[in-house]
Amino acid sequence: MDSQVMLTVRMEAGEGALKSASMADPGRDHGDNNPSWATLGVYLAYANGEVLSYEISREAYEDSVRTCSTAGYNHHVTLSALEGRMTVYAVAFGSKQQFKPVGSVAELRNLASVSVQDMGSDEARTYMQSLFSGKSSETEVSKEVPVHIDVTLRRLVAKIDVQYDVQDAYEGGYVRAAMSGITFKGASMGYFFPDEATGSPAAMDYVQPIDGTVSERNGRAVFYTFPGVRNEVDFEIDYENDGTGSGALDGVNTYSAQFAEPLAPNTWHYVRFTVRGTQATCNLVIE
Repeated sequence: MDSQVMLTVRMEAGEGALKSASMADPGRDHGDNNPSWATLGVYLAYANGEVLSYEISREAYEDSVRTCSTAGYNHHVTLSALEGRMTVYAVAFGSKQQFKPVGSVAELRNLASVSVQDMGSDEARTYMQSLFSGKSSETEVSKEVPVHIDVTLRRLVAKIDVQYDVQDAYEGGYVRAAMSGITFKGASMGYFFPDEATGSPAAMDYVQPIDGTVSERNGRAVFYTFPGVRNEVDFEIDYENDGTGSGALDGVNTYSAQFAEPLAPNTWHYVRFTVRGTQATCNLVIE
């Protein structure tokens, strides 16, 4: 190798007691602040198409020289490099996925997560929260000049905070109205560099029902999703109006809310769902 490159790496969406503003949460901690990534993949992509792949364990990363800035902790790692113009790509892989060396820039741009299709909901959430990626600006590397490159890794997934209130559904003569189910629809995998990927576009092929018992009147649910699809949230409401208290249902309505655009990585979104009689309104807010 011709040169040494000092690489400064920062995890923007959670390290220690720090949180990214875009993933901040006024309620309880959902694990955003303690990502469980296992391996850092660093890729030096040269203008001639050559790629050098480096694997850095989490232990080695955390043992590296560390400084603190207003944006968070910066870790400093030294790598061997070839001379020439190059861009640094970096990926934090979750424990469900091994580091993958690549042989070309095209392969690098299409690096993807594993599918969460067959994972349990808690397992899928932990895995998705552990995924980060980022790239540097293009830099000229020369053995004659010390080179220092900064890379900020941001969380790959978006967070959707769903809050609902069906209390006003009792208007219109109903003696009982209850939220009986919430389902979130999204993609089962994602590209680490979605703006550069040239592979098959993400498909809305992953269905996440809410965990546990749904509160009937009002409540909250949190989901995570890979970028690339127009995510959808479905709400199912049971109605009763016979006044006997028998619990017999007079109807079940399903309401669907879909985002107008695919969600960007490392963003936080509100879904506010309210019901009046059998009419529902839903506000989708991007933070």
